[in-house]
Amino acid sequence: MLFVQDGHGPGTKVTSSLEEGLTDGLILEPRTKSSTTVAKYVEDIQDKYPEKRILFDPQFFASVIKGDTYGKLNSYPYFKLLDIASDFTPKKLEQYVKETIGYQCDLGLTEIISPALIMDSFDGRRQIINAGMYELSENMICIQDSDLKLYLSLPINELALQQKEQLLEFLNTITSSKAHGFYIFIDRVMSDNLQWTDPQRLANVMYIVNVLKDNNYDVIVGYVDIYSILLKAAGASVVVNGWHKKQKHFTKDRFKQSRGGFRKDKYTSIQLLNSIFINEELQPIYEAGLINNVIMSGATDSKLRKNPSSQEWTLEEEVMHYWTVIKTVMTEIESKNSMDERLNYLKKIIGDAVATYALLKTNNISFHLEAGSQFLSVWREAITLFEAEVS
Repeated sequence: MLFVQDGHGPGTKVTSSLEEGLTDGLILEPRTKSSTTVAKYVEDIQDKYPEKRILFDPQFFASVIKGDTYGKLNSYPYFKLLDIASDFTPKKLEQYVKETIGYQCDLGLTEIISPALIMDSFDGRRQIINAGMYELSENMICIQDSDLKLYLSLPINELALQQKEQLLEFLNTITSSKAHGFYIFIDRVMSDNLQWTDPQRLANVMYIVNVLKDNNYDVIVGYVDIYSILLKAAGASVVVNGWHKKQKHFTKDRFKQSRGGFRKDKYTSIQLLNSIFINEELQPIYEAGLINNVIMSGATDSKLRKNPSSQEWTLEEEVMHYWTVIKTVMTEIESKNSMDERLNYLKKIIGDAVATYALLKTNNISFHLEAGSQFLSVWREAITLFEAEVS
């Protein structure tokens, strides 16, 4: 399944994707949606699309992040800035759990996300605090309503993924949980390149997903880009992303003042497994006579086959096509009967993308850092490392 990661400026993108069946649900973000409007928003979505799933991430982790702005989080009754050294006594943990879970129940939601802090290691103080909130969340759900489904929040700093021994011990502990599932996202260590550059870290995310899936948990992975297809193959039941960079890549920078920026139109190529700039990259491909090597055969992008830089390509068209590409690949992954088949399919389409990039290179087509082919070798190695773990 593909969910929308809520964010600024939804316009009609959310409702259009739900209407057309591109997305199967959404995860609401209080940072960008006021408490005065969220209840009505949930009610409207539930009325119009009763078969779609809605979850609410309370973003409790932000309470210990030192930032310049917390958006609309300050409008929520459960949110307050906390000191990690003094504000996490057992009694206070119970209060935080009651407030965050109680708020979601008051919204009429039946799938509940627990409060949690972003873990900078799998055996540090933050994980100890999380373990206490997990247990309290499980107990509260059992007392409140047996029909509620609890998802334990697992926000993990990317650097913690290097700690393999601690990770294995953590997974051994967490798989005794009585929760229905887990909501995972990675606090990325970002540079100018938004792609994964460390294959071991990416392989470890795949491994976390796979272990939880094999222990019969429902696994939701938030804030992901096209690499979500690797996590889907590893066992994720739901991947979640949106239309802006902050909805595809989580970093703590979202809590700092931003000057914004100029948006450049992008096109997501299923043949390249990547998003490229229309003016700087897709247009030269067209001029080289290679447009059919990167354009998908579908109604959403057919107009870009001829002189793409002269075509109007709205943000909504860009995002709907982006979701179409991810949904297409995910549907193919879901049709496979085994892990080997899923990974072999990934290897094939990655190999095809490598070949397409090579063809473009021989025709002097150049790409900016994120749109280049380097990420494909990281994906390949991550799959190899993952296979070694699960074989």
